[in-house]
Amino acid sequence: MEPLVADLVDVHAEGARAIAAVGADQWSLPTPCEDWDVADLVRHQVMGHRVFTALLAGEPVDRATMWGELGEVDPAQLTTLFVESARDLERAFDAPEALARRITLPIGEVPAEASLHLRLAETMVHGWDLARATGQQPHFPDDLVEREIEASRQLLQRVPAGHSPFGSPVGVPDDAAPLDRLAALLGRTP
Repeated sequence: MEPLVADLVDVHAEGARAIAAVGADQWSLPTPCEDWDVADLVRHQVMGHRVFTALLAGEPVDRATMWGELGEVDPAQLTTLFVESARDLERAFDAPEALARRITLPIGEVPAEASLHLRLAETMVHGWDLARATGQQPHFPDDLVEREIEASRQLLQRVPAGHSPFGSPVGVPDDAAPLDRLAALLGRTP
């Protein structure tokens, strides 16, 4: 398994652990993502897994239909859907020559390896969002978070104006925790 894919497996495992710890009364809590409650945040992650899996396979993606279908899912099923869609994405990224491909995202065409970095950063930041909303503590390795801060900075420099899927970076002290710095880079206020 490619080292970056192994990192994704680890990040997904921590995401699944945090989602499984969401209490039945917490699914409707607000998150740092404006307009999303905890259930919507997890639905968004499942949709992201499915979208990137389809893109890596060269299949068409209908985001509106996907979101509509996920909106009908009972929150009690979201942990299972997260795990299943994460495994599918891991297999897609680990397929022969997968990281050598180019895929088209709303921000433009990017190497699949850059999209893998995007998935790593997004999963960690949404783990941060989930933790803030539900009173949990995310557990992502600091060295991995530091690498994804740098990868995210490089990717953000290539995003055309007005096409960023993230909020504007927020200033934080240099000595802030790595995950707080990543979250701030992607528009969160730690």
